[in-house]
Amino acid sequence: MKHGLADSLYDCRILIVLGVFSAVVLLGCHQAPLKTESPKISDEKVATQATSPDSGLGPATVPPPSRERILESYSYLQLSQAALAYKTLADEAMGRVDGAGVEPFLGCVISGGEAKAAVDNLKELIDVKLSREQVSYLRGSKSYLKTRGASECEKTCTCGAILDVVSSVDVRVLSKKEQTKNEDFLLELQSKFSKQGPDASMECASQQKWICKSDLQKFLKSQSKK
Repeated sequence: MKHGLADSLYDCRILIVLGVFSAVVLLGCHQAPLKTESPKISDEKVATQATSPDSGLGPATVPPPSRERILESYSYLQLSQAALAYKTLADEAMGRVDGAGVEPFLGCVISGGEAKAAVDNLKELIDVKLSREQVSYLRGSKSYLKTRGASECEKTCTCGAILDVVSSVDVRVLSKKEQTKNEDFLLELQSKFSKQGPDASMECASQQKWICKSDLQKFLKSQSKK
């Protein structure tokens, strides 16, 4: 009797387990399929796709550099060299009836109007740098002229820029000895600068081919559109 009851209980347990298992299987069959996450695309890949010709999204728009960045990136002499190149270009373009851009010495086409606007915008940047150069000069005129390469300014087309610094400092803060030195430096720079005629200006301008692909050109172009 006991064995019969035990066997019955054992059979019931088996039936319950089988029933639970069947219910789980049926539930799994009717359950919605699991969602699979799409692989994440990195920001770098998105940026690459945006600038890819085959992406259909077109090139990404890069804003022009700021005024502060330009002042940090370019020295007083570099800005002065650029101003000389743009001025030479503007003067050349004035002689053209069609007002076309002048290409030969810079390596890219810039119209006379763009060149003139560049000179105007550069003036403000150069004035900011000039005040800093004056401070450096007053701290040590001989050291300043050496580090700026005043002895070879004809080769680097910077005689005029250095002359502007020396001629604009307040000599009253200098000692008598320093004032005498300043006068000597001034005469020497004036002599060098006076020898630079139109041909020298064109030659100097032709050395500034770095302008065309520079951040400075991008900045000046953005300023001319305002």
